[in-house]
Amino acid sequence: MPVLLMLSRPILAIVLLSTPLASGGEAGDYAAVSLGADSSGGLSSGGASPVSALSTFNIVIQPGSSLAGNSEAMAAFQRAANSWAAYISDPITVVIDADVRSFGTGQENVIGGTSSYLLVGGYSGLRDAMVADAAGDGNDSIVAALPTMSYNLNVQSMSGVNFSGNVLLTKANAKALGFSSSMLDGIVGTTTDAVIDFNSDFAFDYNRADGIAAGTIDFESVALHEIGHALGFISQTDLADQVAGFNGGIPYLTTSEGNVPLTQLDLTTLDLFRLAAGSQHGTASEFADAVRELTPGGEAVFFDGDHEYDLSTGVAWGDGRQASHWKDDGLTGERIGAMDPTIGYQQAWGLSEPDLRALDLIGYDIASLAGVPEPAAGILMGVAGCLMWRRRRAASE
Repeated sequence: MPVLLMLSRPILAIVLLSTPLASGGEAGDYAAVSLGADSSGGLSSGGASPVSALSTFNIVIQPGSSLAGNSEAMAAFQRAANSWAAYISDPITVVIDADVRSFGTGQENVIGGTSSYLLVGGYSGLRDAMVADAAGDGNDSIVAALPTMSYNLNVQSMSGVNFSGNVLLTKANAKALGFSSSMLDGIVGTTTDAVIDFNSDFAFDYNRADGIAAGTIDFESVALHEIGHALGFISQTDLADQVAGFNGGIPYLTTSEGNVPLTQLDLTTLDLFRLAAGSQHGTASEFADAVRELTPGGEAVFFDGDHEYDLSTGVAWGDGRQASHWKDDGLTGERIGAMDPTIGYQQAWGLSEPDLRALDLIGYDIASLAGVPEPAAGILMGVAGCLMWRRRRAASE
């Protein structure tokens, strides 16, 4: 097994846009929520709530006092967890701390946030773990076509930024690849895999089965999306997108500790399948040689061996949407899946085949895709105003 090290946890914020994305507008202000995971990993009031799942895959929600006291919100969160669990068969337990609270003044446009524990390891070792996980599944043969050594991987990002030779993944993703839960818990110092908060200042509808009330946000859809990020739907293009400028040709990030040079970039497990749009990748050798596109603003696709799906390219330097998402249906007219960066009031969605294929290739065992909607299918209940998910990296743990 490759050696894994812990990195600081990124924060994923959900923000309300001031203008509809269909018109190409973007909110003027974004606010990130500083999320602190319970360092003890213990149960908060209400206790842990296991969610039934296919085989032995399980998502455990450890609710804070507000979520535990809101039975409708808790039930909606469990339904979202069940949606993922219905297709995943890895014998693992994913632990999510979650709560509903007011984000307060200055955070009025932020609906919620997810912070996942991240680990990093050498490319070759993690590539081999992914290949071993995919072995025996004919649909995942593209994983074995990944170059065996990091120096054979063609990675493209901003000028002055090179591939580090390492791969980044969420703690939940590492579990799916067969890393010991106890070992991972020891590395990060907690049994928690991710933290999700929801802003109680927003009006949520907790039961879309009877329709979604006007002026409300479907809680279950937001939870479904957030869980996807916790499981590993993330891209390091979003880190490059935070480059504030260049000093002597070297890009830098602005942090609370000043300007920090960014000269090397890890790839996430998902980024290994993030190819430059238009690149040749029809054969195994072409896929191995294809450019991994981590340049903010650089058009990119997720390639699963048979299909390619457009990806977002970055908030600051790209298309105005975080790169850790499918391409916004407000720009293309086609919704690829639950990992779309926008959602409207009175709108709900479910999982699609591309959502599950992405997790399949990064290390999860997907039992079956039978009955999963194709892109642009799913539940839609009107659009009035939009939401966007935005990721920011925390400066420190």
